[in-house]
Amino acid sequence: MTINDSVVELAALKAVGDHIKVATELAKAEVAKQFRRGTVSAFIGDEDATEDVGTIVVVPDRHAWGVVDEAAFLAWVKVNRPSAIVESVRSSDKTSILEAIGKDKDGEVPDGVARVKSTGYVQVKQTAKQRDALIEAAADGRLPSLPILQIGAGHGEA
Repeated sequence: MTINDSVVELAALKAVGDHIKVATELAKAEVAKQFRRGTVSAFIGDEDATEDVGTIVVVPDRHAWGVVDEAAFLAWVKVNRPSAIVESVRSSDKTSILEAIGKDKDGEVPDGVARVKSTGYVQVKQTAKQRDALIEAAADGRLPSLPILQIGAGHGEA
């Protein structure tokens, strides 16, 4: 293989990788629209044989207490829990203070703290057996036509 062949191969792999990243995010977004939360398995096949090819986990957006103003939070901790002060608020104390907010109905919300959004995600899990079944199905034509996998078909241009 010449240096040019190697460089072209690397460039092609980069292009395919970029396409796959974008296509993956589009597919995850579509699954998140259709499946609100939980776990679902992916199957391909017909009435004679069905193969498990992956497991999809959808975790929706959540809210939790988070520090949004470090200086205000530090000032509050100095007054209300001075043992927590090192040079900044200890991570374990920050966690326990934030966790305690929701446990007491009349609990005080420290200065510098507000509800923050924790971004949900879609996770794809696949065992080696599932991956091999998917590859085998693709090789023998049992994989359904997926336009998103066709490079240059309007999906995944980066």
